[in-house]
Amino acid sequence: LVMRIQEQTKNTSSQRSIPIHSELVRLGFKDYVAALKKSGATHLFPEWYGDGMKALARAEVKSRLTGKKAILNHHFPKFLPKRFNQTYRDKVKITDKRKDFYAFRHTFKTGLAQAGVSKDIRDNLTGHADSSAGSVYVHDVSLAAMQEAIRKLKFDGLTL
Repeated sequence: LVMRIQEQTKNTSSQRSIPIHSELVRLGFKDYVAALKKSGATHLFPEWYGDGMKALARAEVKSRLTGKKAILNHHFPKFLPKRFNQTYRDKVKITDKRKDFYAFRHTFKTGLAQAGVSKDIRDNLTGHADSSAGSVYVHDVSLAAMQEAIRKLKFDGLTL
């Protein structure tokens, strides 16, 4: 089971497939996705996506007035984290304002590093481009290698 990030992104390395952690599958992720598909939804968080598209439409109206181009990628990085912080974070009672949307990505990448996952696989999973001179010799990382990396991801004290 993989999640595909394939719409407009800030660069080509951001478009990728990410294996789903087996613990999420165990917790019912496949059923959640099946229910979304059955309902006609096209995105993992349809309400957030719908609200984001409305925000983009408002931005496009504003751009016509100001003459500045409204690009989806310029609005979702602002809109989705705000939506996350207003809904999910409060729901699970995370009160530390430093624990925002981006903390998940930071924690994910740090957890992979602590599990001994190589930088190229960490970068591939998070959509970061490798700008080193040697990066031209490395192409895609296999889904199997990424799945193995995700299997190594564990957090002390976190019980699901």
